[in-house]
Amino acid sequence: MRGRCDGGILLNDFITNQERITIMELLYDDAYYDTPEWEEGKFASYLKAELGEYDDEIIAFEDDIGTGADFPVILLDLFNSVDWSTLLTVSGTTGFFFLGSKIEKNIDSWISLARRLGKLISKIKPTRIDEHAATLLAINDLDKNDKSISEMQVSLQILPFTPVPTAMRKLSKRPNALYLITIRTSDKLYVYEIKSDTTIISKNEIDTNW
Repeated sequence: MRGRCDGGILLNDFITNQERITIMELLYDDAYYDTPEWEEGKFASYLKAELGEYDDEIIAFEDDIGTGADFPVILLDLFNSVDWSTLLTVSGTTGFFFLGSKIEKNIDSWISLARRLGKLISKIKPTRIDEHAATLLAINDLDKNDKSISEMQVSLQILPFTPVPTAMRKLSKRPNALYLITIRTSDKLYVYEIKSDTTIISKNEIDTNW
């Protein structure tokens, strides 16, 4: 069970299909853990203060990960006003495959959001990120490299490495994963492999006009 640091609300470790497509999660190790400076909620408050310039409605939770001896972490929910379903929607019954509709009208908004996340991660790097954050990292990488993305269609596969491989768990319960992200534009196909620790393992550009 995880607790909300700024309101005392306890939430279940599971989430609904609707929650999965309407939230983005970042996971941070508690920097004050096992130090004389540790206080309940201290690091969560620090993160909210430092990262508030990128999202002034961040929600922070205290949680733990690990087997046996649990390790305390802070789970952040960000960009909660974003309709993620316009980028990725569940396809199939496994819960691990996502396919989005072609994005044209809101492309500038997605690029702007990707830039904000890139700056946030550069300021304080999270321990783990979810599939939505990984997708924004891919979009931000294309933007930084001046790739033309006036329209795009996004698909995603989650390859989990945690003992409970389900996309219906909060990130703290499924922290280790590889995200396979495909972004198709009018004439290119970009394929990314991104680890949940934010590492871009590989990226490939394929011309669709064979």
